Amino acid sequence: MPQFTWMARDPRRALRSGLIEAPSAWQANLALRRQALGGVAVLPVPAMASAAADTPLDLSRVSIASRMGVVSHLRLLIGQGVPPSRACAVAGASAPDAQLSDALHRASLLMGERGSLCDALQAQPGLLNRFAAALLRAAEGRGMLYEGLKDLYQYLEFEEQLDLRRSPRGWRRWASRVRVVRPLSPVAARLLTLTHFFGCLALGQRAGLGVAATLLATQEICGDADFQREIAAVHQAVVQSRQGLAEALDMAGLLPMTSRQPLEAAQAEGRLADMLVELTRELRSHAEAALAA
Repeated sequence: MPQFTWMARDPRRALRSGLIEAPSAWQANLALRRQALGGVAVLPVPAMASAAADTPLDLSRVSIASRMGVVSHLRLLIGQGVPPSRACAVAGASAPDAQLSDALHRASLLMGERGSLCDALQAQPGLLNRFAAALLRAAEGRGMLYEGLKDLYQYLEFEEQLDLRRSPRGWRRWASRVRVVRPLSPVAARLLTLTHFFGCLALGQRAGLGVAATLLATQEICGDADFQREIAAVHQAVVQSRQGLAEALDMAGLLPMTSRQPLEAAQAEGRLADMLVELTRELRSHAEAALAA
């Protein structure tokens, strides 16, 4: 019999949710209303959700916008008190992509009642990259899952903004106001990579990841292999040589437009995240100037 995921409010206005089997959505709605539930929302569980768990998923074509929509939906549900496993089931039922929907339902089944949302999502190949998982895990470990989903949404939003500038199709849309369409120059590409890197550093610091953990999490998502080796060198300098972040970045040549003294002062005063945000904005401004040149 078909399964449906539902959300409703009981007579005390408390939010409830779950799964129900019924011949149709109309009959599922009717059965729930007979339980004195109001504001019922019923969505079918996709057939793919019942597929074998070892069926491979291909999430490579799932857009950043679709992922942002899912994170926003999860945050809304968890903020209303829905357990994470049920929130995954509900978000999966309304996901715009069949593969994404199936991944969320698998995560819901894997999580059970008290499992880790981050572990369940990370178990779906291609759903969370290393940095996204680190953001969510740090918040979940502090019992601040709602805030972690907010951090994750901001990260995806940041990725989408940069993606529009990297891809030729996105660059055409973004640059239409200046009527210039050309391949990225090496300078613009480098500035976009630095913007990506410092933006992730800022997000990681705001989420409480710590400098070393943030550097480690950014290694697989920022730039090409050469740039990732530069990040690895910075991480090694911070962890093994006990250098400060500003000194390590300066030694690696990753502070092209500012001296390290302001960054060192900000770290000493507990304003590192704010300084990194400011530096990201400066880099983005230079990148956009290089793109429009």
